[in-house]
Amino acid sequence: MARKQRHADSLNDILALLETTRAECGQRGCIVRIWSPAGTRLDIGVGAAASFLQFIRSDEDSYLITVGDRLLEGVEAFYLDGHHMEIPRRNLIAREDARKAVAVFFETSAMPTNVTWEEV
Repeated sequence: MARKQRHADSLNDILALLETTRAECGQRGCIVRIWSPAGTRLDIGVGAAASFLQFIRSDEDSYLITVGDRLLEGVEAFYLDGHHMEIPRRNLIAREDARKAVAVFFETSAMPTNVTWEEV
């Protein structure tokens, strides 16, 4: 799936974009990138049975990824611009938790605190 850049003025716009992307991806996981005015970025995996988030600060090389069940093994495939990425299942979280985190990020540009993170 080719990258489509879209502008979102409201949280409802972002949530609608996530739903549209989820529908376009079908069962295949896709990644949506959301940039804040502060320069931080939140990547969200959609389309698969569960989601993941990556939080990237504008001034750092490292990033943070969500942690779900640390005991899960294996990986889940997600795609960004046709590039295959494997996300460890331990980093997957419930879709609803991801959606709440997107809302926090949209409102604050800060790392959401409703999910658990680890540095990568």
